[in-house]
Amino acid sequence: MLKNYIQQDDKRYRLKEPWSIRRIRKSRMVNGLREPIQVKLAQDPQTWQDAFALVHKRYVDVGMIDPQPSGLWITPFHALPYTRVCVAYDTEGRPLSTATLIIDSPLGVPSDKILPYKAQIDKLRAKGRKIAEFSSLAAIPNIEGRNGLLHVLRLLVKYAFWQEVDDLVVSVHYKHSLFYERILLFERLGDPAPHPVFNDALAILEHLDLREAPKRYQKEYANASPECDLYTFFTACRKGEKELVQSSRGMDWKTFEYFYLKLTDFYWRFDKGVREYLQKIFPRLREIERPRRKYQQIPTVGPYLH
Repeated sequence: MLKNYIQQDDKRYRLKEPWSIRRIRKSRMVNGLREPIQVKLAQDPQTWQDAFALVHKRYVDVGMIDPQPSGLWITPFHALPYTRVCVAYDTEGRPLSTATLIIDSPLGVPSDKILPYKAQIDKLRAKGRKIAEFSSLAAIPNIEGRNGLLHVLRLLVKYAFWQEVDDLVVSVHYKHSLFYERILLFERLGDPAPHPVFNDALAILEHLDLREAPKRYQKEYANASPECDLYTFFTACRKGEKELVQSSRGMDWKTFEYFYLKLTDFYWRFDKGVREYLQKIFPRLREIERPRRKYQQIPTVGPYLH
């Protein structure tokens, strides 16, 4: 009798909770928030390859891109010095989820490819705001992969704070927009628009004022039970995280050469202006001649080949 009363009382309490917290419980994200998941910032070629391969597989699976002979999804933004790529792994070392944080530069951010969105982002730039974008998000299609993505985003947010980013943006598929708006508290900028890079899939530009985010998260999740407390999840600093974030580095020359020149011909597909900018980051590119014959891409099977 007492047990039934407690269960009924708990049910009534949960019905009074904000929609966001009830949604977290229903989605089973609570398990992912409570359980530690191994996450790594890409600092070695294998982690880079894990990220590139997972994004390629998931984007091909949902029809966002056409299959590449290399089995990788790589952009010029990945090579920028302040870009960070993060990967979550399961207990057996298999990639679960990945995302990339791209800080604004002369190359812009990926959402600039959508003209209505570039106009919105330019408004933020005009205010002197420092912009960063979540990009190349992918997760295996199960609860473990989705939970792993939260841990990936968490570490990248730590890096964004350290880099004094003011605003986070992300272009998401319209069916994921409610998660970003109601759970992660992003705000929509503009109407859905076709994304030219991803077979004109409908995208929505979401925005989060990173300076105001802690207050908003605290207000939304202040009374949440620990397993639903996204405020503590995103703001608390775990042991070693500060050192991990601050000691991380962008892609080095050897890694760039392997992925952009040896394994694929992606570098030569970029616009002239992009190649010239990358030459400032990697001066050795000025010494490399474009292959005269058609490039033979190598399929990526197994671990990174040294």
